[in-house]
Amino acid sequence: MNNALAVLQPAELKGTGTSIKFHGQVPLRAGNAIALAAQGNIDMRLLRLLSPDLRTSGTVALDVRGAGDVAHPSVSGTVRLQKTNIAMVSAPLGLEQMNGVLTISNDRIQITQLDGQMGGGKISAGGFIALKPQLQMSIAMNAQSVRLRYPEGTRAIVDSNLTLSGTTDSATLDGRVL
Repeated sequence: MNNALAVLQPAELKGTGTSIKFHGQVPLRAGNAIALAAQGNIDMRLLRLLSPDLRTSGTVALDVRGAGDVAHPSVSGTVRLQKTNIAMVSAPLGLEQMNGVLTISNDRIQITQLDGQMGGGKISAGGFIALKPQLQMSIAMNAQSVRLRYPEGTRAIVDSNLTLSGTTDSATLDGRVL
């Protein structure tokens, strides 16, 4: 710390399948700009610490930066999903082999590319999530030949084209499920 400026020297957190490097500075009073950066890979198995009922694998690669005024920082970067799998023990389906790119630009997350598998079929998504002035979204989701064995004794193959749009107070889900 120097002149009301907390400086985070380049550091790294490292573990099995995880390595995150970060550095930056945070002002403790007006007049200085914030500047933070984080890059690295996170092993998705870490989510099991939050919920033991999750089955997870794969990697999330981060390259995120924050800069500007502390009250209204500018945030940018990318988050890449690489062969990510997420499933609840009690759920009939899970996400498999998810690969994608999420682009962060200030208060908006753009789903640039997201695809994977579910129930042996293909799934994909695209769109955006805006965080301010309130949570707002427009996300298109597609599924092809997803096998669903639920309820017990029933088997269905699902194709769908759905769009979720609106806010948390007023959202609509439109589309078609076959």
